[in-house]
Amino acid sequence: MYRTVQNFRQYLAIPTIVSLLLYAVAPAVVAAPEDIDRLTEQWLQIEQQKQNLQNDWAEQKPAMQQRQSLLKAEKKQLTEMLQESAAGQDDVEARRSELLARQAELESQQEKLTTELDRLQASVESLVPMLPPTVQQTWDREQSAVGEQSETSVLLQGTLAKLSELTEFDRRLATNEAVITAPDGQDVLVKQLYLGAGFAWFTSREGDYAGYGAVVDHQWQWQFDEDLDSDAINRAIAVFERREQPQLIQLPVLLSNTSSSTSSENASPSNSAQALKTSGATQ
Repeated sequence: MYRTVQNFRQYLAIPTIVSLLLYAVAPAVVAAPEDIDRLTEQWLQIEQQKQNLQNDWAEQKPAMQQRQSLLKAEKKQLTEMLQESAAGQDDVEARRSELLARQAELESQQEKLTTELDRLQASVESLVPMLPPTVQQTWDREQSAVGEQSETSVLLQGTLAKLSELTEFDRRLATNEAVITAPDGQDVLVKQLYLGAGFAWFTSREGDYAGYGAVVDHQWQWQFDEDLDSDAINRAIAVFERREQPQLIQLPVLLSNTSSSTSSENASPSNSAQALKTSGATQ
């Protein structure tokens, strides 16, 4: 378009130049008729070209103006899109920074949880030797369910399950049958009556053997005691299992553990100064 306008201006200047030339040479030379005709024809051609250019420009001008408007609108739209993209990029960076900060916080919490869980597991494991065999078996099943997994959530769930089972067992009476080794080396099938997780009585079905279970030197131990009333233990078990009517039964309970230097005989509920006979109706 620019070149067309420039050519148009050049063509407009030609008649003026021709006129000036004619005017300059007029006093000196009289133009021949054929020259005048030739120049006139050239002038008419130039005028025709001028008119053609004007008509062509008149036709193209609206389209060019429309195209110019479209280009301006497109430029404006692209500018707005670039501005929105820049703003969106700022939002993305802000969101990314926020997520990174949140991730760092979660990793820190995870590290603290892992440390606390390790301490909790160590404390729980230290309880294992002091647990009654029944609870130890339950804990073994829970540990088997966890397996070799190292996920914090799984380990925490398994540890809490162990503590929950211990708490529940410690709040109630329970009975169990097991085989334990008597002092004479004979394996005896006994019935056990647990008073929570800290103490238990046991006796054989015939009443030949009787004793108690308690924590001695930080470890659960079964102690045979000939002075214990095996018949009373059997009756207490029968009442608990609803095989007999409720009745008042006296059974000795060891209130506290003895020191490591105290013999098993001195720790007996029947003759120790730290033992107390209690009475209660077993429902």
